[in-house]
Amino acid sequence: MSEIFELNILGRTYPLQAEDEGSDIRAVGAIVSERVDEIRKVAPDMALERVAILAALNVADAWLQEQAAVVREVDQLRARIAAIQGRLDGLAADPAPGQPG
Repeated sequence: MSEIFELNILGRTYPLQAEDEGSDIRAVGAIVSERVDEIRKVAPDMALERVAILAALNVADAWLQEQAAVVREVDQLRARIAAIQGRLDGLAADPAPGQPG
């Protein structure tokens, strides 16, 4: 069952609907609010629309960087698994000393 959760960003309340307990919605709100606050500290006179767009761009950039890091990590793990599999295949093909081949 979905619920309505309210997020407060820049003194404005935004009602958002979520299917779970809202923990993800609250986390998203906290991230956006943090980015908005960072921008407002640097440029307090910037129009709210520009602040919102910059915050969205910052969040999207951070997400893309995290995704790229995950892809690199998965690729490294796949390479390690392939190397281990190759070693295991080699061991299975070569009988141990003293073992019939």
